[in-house]
Amino acid sequence: MPGLDCYRVEAKILEQLGPRLFRLVLPNGHEFLAYAPQRLQGDLAALRPGGMAWVELNSFDLSHARLVDASQQN
Repeated sequence: MPGLDCYRVEAKILEQLGPRLFRLVLPNGHEFLAYAPQRLQGDLAALRPGGMAWVELNSFDLSHARLVDASQQN
C-alpha cells in the first residue's frame, strides 16, 4: 500500500527535468528526483523552480520521491 513507509516533507523545487519530473532539495541540502502523479496533472502549473512542494520520500530509497502537493507562497 503506498504511503506506509514514507516521510512527508516540504522541499524546494530546483528545476523541471521533464513534463512530470522535478529535481528538489531539502532544507538540509539533500537533492533528489520527484515525479508528479497523474492526479496532479491540473496542478503542474503551480510547480515552478524556486517554489515549494510537499513530497513523500520512501524510507528505503531517499533519492526518489512522489510529489503530493504544491505549497502556496504569499
